[in-house]
Amino acid sequence: MGEMSILYSLRESEISILWNGGRLPAFKPGRGLRQGDPLAPYLFNLVMERLAYEIQSKVNAGHWKPIRISRGGIGISHLFFADDLMLFGDGTERQANVMMYCLNNFSNSSGLNINLSKSLIFCSPNLNAGTKRSIAERMNIPISDNLGSYLGIPMLQKRVSKHTFTTVLDKMRRKLATWKANSLSMAGRRVLGWPQFQHIPCRPWLYRLIPVMTLTEFAGTFCEVFSDQNKLWVKVIRDKYVKDKDFLQVQAINTSSWGWRSILKGRNILAEGVRWRLGKGDSGSEGEQEDLDWVWRTNCTEKIKIFLWKILKNGLMTNVERQRRGLSATATCPCCGVYDETMDHLFRQCDVAAECWSSATGQNDGNPPGTLDEAARNNISFNGTWTPPSEILRRATEGAKEAERLLNHKGPGTARQHWVAWSPPPPGVIKINTDGASTGGLIRDHTGQWIVGFISNVGVTNSFIAELWGFREGLMVAKAPGFDKIKAETDSESLKQALESRSDSSLTASTLIADCLHLMGHFTYIEVTHVLREDNQCADFLANLGQEASWGTTLLENPPDSVRELLVRDSHSVATSRRR
Repeated sequence: MGEMSILYSLRESEISILWNGGRLPAFKPGRGLRQGDPLAPYLFNLVMERLAYEIQSKVNAGHWKPIRISRGGIGISHLFFADDLMLFGDGTERQANVMMYCLNNFSNSSGLNINLSKSLIFCSPNLNAGTKRSIAERMNIPISDNLGSYLGIPMLQKRVSKHTFTTVLDKMRRKLATWKANSLSMAGRRVLGWPQFQHIPCRPWLYRLIPVMTLTEFAGTFCEVFSDQNKLWVKVIRDKYVKDKDFLQVQAINTSSWGWRSILKGRNILAEGVRWRLGKGDSGSEGEQEDLDWVWRTNCTEKIKIFLWKILKNGLMTNVERQRRGLSATATCPCCGVYDETMDHLFRQCDVAAECWSSATGQNDGNPPGTLDEAARNNISFNGTWTPPSEILRRATEGAKEAERLLNHKGPGTARQHWVAWSPPPPGVIKINTDGASTGGLIRDHTGQWIVGFISNVGVTNSFIAELWGFREGLMVAKAPGFDKIKAETDSESLKQALESRSDSSLTASTLIADCLHLMGHFTYIEVTHVLREDNQCADFLANLGQEASWGTTLLENPPDSVRELLVRDSHSVATSRRR
């Protein structure tokens, strides 16, 4: 009766599709269910319950002998994970016959067939080769000593080593391979990295101790040993290892598996968070972990959340902490040079902090809300550059206003219009504009008139190297006629910063930077400025032409016809709208 009711519901039901907020006319499914149908998982579970019932009936009748993890412990005959099955039984040909009978009977009644090509049999090492061969021939499934992995979890039978989880680490590395880590702050890495890591299977971390690493997430899993004793894995663990003992006191034995030893090693995390508490009588103790969720729920920007989390975890690299880690020879505050730079001194007791709070609040009560500018502190610590309190307050005020605007904004962003125009250099100075789409640029005088231009094809490279090549070619073109006073403009902020720092982690970039700095030394006056792309349209246009040019650099004595309109606009300082 139940089967007829389900079949009737499938044949007589109607389906409607929601499209652009409206409901389309209903129709009846005429070809049954396909993968992706929301009803398919429910029907599949109903069908699989029938197989589970048949297996259990064979177990109750004594025909199917399940494996037992411990003497007198719970027997395990089957585990179902959607359409993946794991069957357990004695290593005998008779047991193989019982298994195949159940599977064949299930296939005949449901129409679902077992994919033998994707199935494997794993036998105990103690089973002789003849019996293994007979079982494989009877079931028509190959024997294997390696079950591979399931849902990202290696199905291990041996000791865990550093090579065990290389597949998961490789996935993480591939996700981060295209990132330039040096250009991301810690908050930026968290924002960009978290969605990426969410797609990487985390299951391998949940049941074995990771070498040289301890995860506090183990503690929540351990609590289930106390609180939920009806789960199958809890029953197995308690029957084999815990029995009637206290889980927090039980010790490993010689026959303990590596997984159980890993759980015991992580048990200390749970023990540190367990406290006795009066309850209703249904539980004696429960884990209480430090609740820092409020940090991530705080209505502020991501970098402030990271900053608060570092403070609570003593993760700020004050000089006291740096000295403790062997990173600094002194713990003295770099601002006042008198007292040790502790967390309290950095934010409250230092003269610079006190002056900042006094200027910000109008009074120095010793405990105002807020944070100091971390960049200002690092500048004086590592670069010896002093930042006055007024500048610190100005940065903090601008940052607070920007954060307030972002946090209070609702709905789609409204672009702000900004007008940008090219400006000529002063008389006696020439201006170079370069770009690195491929590479290209031009030199103009104080009236905006074309002097010379160039396009270059440097082959396949990244945008930063292309920007460096374009800037270098522009300097060489300006040097040849004997110009000695130049203003150079680029729309690459990274290029300007690299020239100021005089280095880069890339060998190719470092060589180009050194070459640019050498060329810059030939001019009596040179100024490098970062401009917006709308200020650099002529150079951008020439750089795009360079993609179709032959290898090397081509000088342009006269401007191409296609760029003349942009030159006229720039010479008359015609502004271009920029929205942000």
